Amino acid sequence: MNRRWSSWPKRFGEQANSSGGVVGLVSGLGTMAATAIGLPLVITAAPAAITVGAVGYCLFKSWPEKSLKAAALVGTTITSLSDLWLIEPQLTRVGFVGPSQAGKTTTLSNLSARHASPNVRTDNPYATVTLVPGQPTKHFALVDAAGQQFAQQFKVAENSDLLFIFLDHALGETIAQVSDARLREHEQFLEQMRGYLKQQKSPVSSIHFILNKRDKWENGPDAELLTNWFQSQVNPWKQAPGLTVTHSYHSNFITSDNISMANILRDRVK
Repeated sequence: MNRRWSSWPKRFGEQANSSGGVVGLVSGLGTMAATAIGLPLVITAAPAAITVGAVGYCLFKSWPEKSLKAAALVGTTITSLSDLWLIEPQLTRVGFVGPSQAGKTTTLSNLSARHASPNVRTDNPYATVTLVPGQPTKHFALVDAAGQQFAQQFKVAENSDLLFIFLDHALGETIAQVSDARLREHEQFLEQMRGYLKQQKSPVSSIHFILNKRDKWENGPDAELLTNWFQSQVNPWKQAPGLTVTHSYHSNFITSDNISMANILRDRVK
């Protein structure tokens, strides 16, 4: 089985920069310097031995593990996100986040994306290797966490490359009237999410905002007010350097919207 040799130089460097690696490499430099100026062998032997040991340790710790094929892992739960680098080809990490009952689970079901096994019992994020809709040879890592609290949602975002953020106008699937309390909840969620990602130096490079349940609100009296509010929440994110930010209006019960969502996901996954 192949190994991910392309990652080896970086991993070796990381090990060499650790405290043990630095000691070993410095000792090696000391040995070479001592030898160059003609110091006795007994003086140079000890640091040389330390160097050999340290370099050997770095080689051992950084040696690439065997790579895994994404096609053979579809539906598999990866409980340690650090193991994702072993998968070939490298997978885009995709997170679906938002306050509870904003429609994330239904959207994933419509996209034929499956959540990780319900046996997962951890607050830490995990990933499921998933097929890209309409492209049976293309895969992504769906990042999730066992819980709907903000803390779990933030962990999902922190470990994602591509983020879908779900907002809506009210709790539930039957209410048409815009709820001010629900909008305030979203504002709090977005404010905290933005601060968290900035603090954690998140790898997120692309965010797509979804104003969900449009089949309920778009023909109501507050539709313009709601869309203006949505734009006001999305626009500040567009000022972040290096971040691609887009948005759409969506309903899980409108076929054309589900097709559009699948196309967005397909286009963003590398």
